[in-house]
Order: sequence, then structure tokens, then C-alpha cells
Amino acid sequence: MARVEWNPVARELESMKERMESLYSENFSEGDKRSSCEASREGDWNPAVDIWETEDEWVMVADLPGVREDDLHLEMDGGLLVLRAGRRDDAPLDALCLQNERGMGDFRRSFAIPEGACAESVSAEFRDGVLRVVASRTDARPSARRVALS
Repeated sequence: MARVEWNPVARELESMKERMESLYSENFSEGDKRSSCEASREGDWNPAVDIWETEDEWVMVADLPGVREDDLHLEMDGGLLVLRAGRRDDAPLDALCLQNERGMGDFRRSFAIPEGACAESVSAEFRDGVLRVVASRTDARPSARRVALS
């Protein structure tokens, strides 16, 4: 009789491999493209944001391609700038999805405005899918208010 060594690590790795293959086949099988795409239509989406400050101002620039100005909400709440927006997929719900890489859905992000940035001076411009928010630097404490887009 052949002697077989017991290896708990190899057994656990084999079990993990089987579970991963099962998850993959359930979620990414070739015959289930429609449901995979429908699920990813409303997935996580966090737009790219750059923030910098100088002696005179605090600036945030966010890339928001595909977002309509009506779906963009920007407000100051204390020392936080709150950005909410969303974008929707153009494809019909009954379309067969062949590839879906663009994130869709709603998002909400908050950004701390540094002390010395004046909430009353916050201005925002939304053009060509790019949001630019500027706050001038002063010694005033920020207060809550809605920020109008221009």
C-alpha cells in the first residue's frame, strides 16, 4: 500500500480553488452576459478628484463625464464640501451587453475644507464634464449653505 502524506495546506488551497471557480462560473459565465451587465450598470463609481491649495485659495477639480448639471448637487456643511451626483447608462435594459466598463449610478463624497477657507466665498463652475470648486482663504469659520453652479 502506498503511503500518502497528509498536507492540510494543500487541502485548503484545493478547497479555495474549487470555491473560486464556482464563484467565477456563477458570475461571469458566457451564457449570462445580460445579468452580469445589468448588475454592473449600477455599480460603484467614484470620479477622479484633484485638490490643491495655495496661499490664496483651496481648489477641487472633479472629472464628471456623463453627469448632467441637474443631477449634480454641491453643498457646504460646516467644514465639509459634499458632492453628490449620478449618471445613467444609455443602453436599453433589454440590450445584450457585450462590454461594460464605465461606472454608473450615484455617488456621494465629502471633502474637508481646511481652516481658513471661507465657506461664503465658495464658487463652482461645471463645464464639459469637469467641476471646479474654489474657496478663497480667510480666517472666517465655515457655515452651512448650498453652493450654486455657474
